[in-house]
Amino acid sequence: MSTRSIIGHPYGDGFRGRYCHWDGYPTYNGKAIWDLVKRDGIERVAATLFITNYQWSSLNESKLVPDIINGEELRNVIPGYGTVYTDASAGDWVTWTGSEEDDLWCTEWAYIIDVPSSTMTIFKIDNNQVTLVTTINVNNDSEPDWEEIQRQGYIVSENYYSTRKQDA
Repeated sequence: MSTRSIIGHPYGDGFRGRYCHWDGYPTYNGKAIWDLVKRDGIERVAATLFITNYQWSSLNESKLVPDIINGEELRNVIPGYGTVYTDASAGDWVTWTGSEEDDLWCTEWAYIIDVPSSTMTIFKIDNNQVTLVTTINVNNDSEPDWEEIQRQGYIVSENYYSTRKQDA
């Protein structure tokens, strides 16, 4: 089972980004993005994750699961970053504006990288309900507690679903 996420940037009053199929929880993708920013800098990471590549299978380059259709491999390794789908295009943005019409591709987490402020904002997503979990300054030397961030996100989900159950 996959944990889908969005990796992107602020866009108007919301965000837009690229889909990532595997390991979208903070203890993996959050930490992976943090490590990439520490290694390569926020500008290069942002460009690689959502400007020059359009849809991610995983931010783990060793997680290349063959996906061959009609003899054509549908994933490529981006060295040091992960695997991308080869059949995606520049127009494949996942966009959240706060509208009920937004299609968030069944994602559960979003990692929004704001290059000018050197921050990464993490959102938990439940049935297109987007809730802020935390914002991290990536210039900070101390690594965030990814398990705690993930725990806070799951508390958001529990509250969301218990409220829906009470309303039913």
